[in-house]
Amino acid sequence: MNILWMDKNSFIVRNFSIILSITVLLFIAIPSMTKAEALTTDDTVKATEFYNSGLANFKLKQFEQAILALDKAIALNQNYEDAYGLRGLAHDELQHYEQAIADFSKSIDFDPRPAGKYYLRGKSYFSSNQLERAIADFSKALSINPELGEAYLCRGFAYLDLKQFQPAIADFDKALAINPKHAASYFNRGKAYYGLNNSQQAIADFNQALSLNYQNAEIYFYRSLAYAQLEQYDNVLADCDKAIAINPNYIKAYGAKGITYALLGRNQEAIAAFRQCIRIGNNPTVVSLAKQSLIKLGDTTAIPAAAATTTTSLPAEDYLRDGMNNFKAQQYEQAIANFDKAIATNPKSDIAAVSYLGRGNAYYSLKQYDLAINDFEQAIKNQPDFGFAYARRGSAYYALKKYDQALNDFDQAISISNTDAITYSFRGLTYMELKRYNEAIADFNQAAALDPQHAVSYYTNSAFAHLFAKQYEEAAADFDKIIAVNPQQEQAYYFKAKALMDNLKRPQDAIDAFRQYLEHGTNPTWISDAKTQLSALGVES
Repeated sequence: MNILWMDKNSFIVRNFSIILSITVLLFIAIPSMTKAEALTTDDTVKATEFYNSGLANFKLKQFEQAILALDKAIALNQNYEDAYGLRGLAHDELQHYEQAIADFSKSIDFDPRPAGKYYLRGKSYFSSNQLERAIADFSKALSINPELGEAYLCRGFAYLDLKQFQPAIADFDKALAINPKHAASYFNRGKAYYGLNNSQQAIADFNQALSLNYQNAEIYFYRSLAYAQLEQYDNVLADCDKAIAINPNYIKAYGAKGITYALLGRNQEAIAAFRQCIRIGNNPTVVSLAKQSLIKLGDTTAIPAAAATTTTSLPAEDYLRDGMNNFKAQQYEQAIANFDKAIATNPKSDIAAVSYLGRGNAYYSLKQYDLAINDFEQAIKNQPDFGFAYARRGSAYYALKKYDQALNDFDQAISISNTDAITYSFRGLTYMELKRYNEAIADFNQAAALDPQHAVSYYTNSAFAHLFAKQYEEAAADFDKIIAVNPQQEQAYYFKAKALMDNLKRPQDAIDAFRQYLEHGTNPTWISDAKTQLSALGVES
């Protein structure tokens, strides 16, 4: 049985985040030896503060704010290796793959030794479908560290997508030699065996993955395909049913059921399965083949008039909904196409206003800020009291460093609705750029009050604003707030100690803070500095 709508390897591609903590450790395994560490200028201090703000935002998964902070760190110190690396990770999380690749490449230029750097760049190449380059980077990583199991796994994915099944199997073999209980490696090796028509071995690998609790609709679907190669049609139907039980909208399983029932001459059941494909409708290829199959089976009751030859237009609400779903899935180009269609139906409607906002957000995510601003303006023209549109236009102006225009928009957004923490946070960052530190601090505190879940990020920004304003007591108090919310925020102990020591001349309090940092800290440079400071104070570390 040939399933024509099988798409490329997708399930594991988006699961890289489960090994992100490992890759971060790999990335920083060799401490950076850049010019930044030798410098003692105010710019270097500020660059370090912006880096730590970026790190705090990254840990909170506020990747756009992390990038903005890291941009500033790099602007102050263009040799800041760790800032390039962290910004690359943030870009990768946002699927800004070309920017991530550029940052990882810059970091490699500084120090080509860590295997993790090539692994991370290879991951971005893979995610942007530059498979040959991904393979080259994974191979380089493995030449440096042959025990890097994730690189074997990811190189195997790339070979699998290129339909180079034998080298894919070899890489999954190596990944399993390092971790014999890695279910995803069994699953993907099974897919490679299926590609070679080695159905028995494919089924054995799928079974092994299932025994390791790798339960999802896709694995049952692929095992059904392997059973189909062996013409074990009862097993095909059973596995399709298992896939559907996990995901009732798994359209490919209904398609496979329809084909299997048709092969068995069970036409009414085939018709029912193909009708389900049309009902779900989330894969155009499957829907098209289902319609063709229904026509061949003499049933068109589930097909809208003329659907076999033409495509009916969806209502504006449907295009808007599809665009929003695309945006949530970070499918920005598809989102823009659906918002285009929603707007085209009636550019002056409320639906169009929301669609302009959605399309503007998609352009913003693609860093096409001028286009985003145009769409936010259209949304405001349609709905003059659309506070969120003002806020988003302000964030686009902020990204373009047009701070006065950004500030005007944030003021307007807050005057319409004063309950959005992100708007206060962005206005605070804008005040920071304009060196209006007290107003920035007030906004960061308001954001923390409105969004306690992300208070650490807001208090961090407030602390840096206090430092820039030379309000050192207040900065130390902010670091205490951070520690109270999350005692594992190591940079708060370190910067509190530095403020107490260098600016407030309170050595005993500084000693306590440096000791607290040594209990929690992991940054080799800061650990060394803390020990040096304690030694200078005549205290054992």
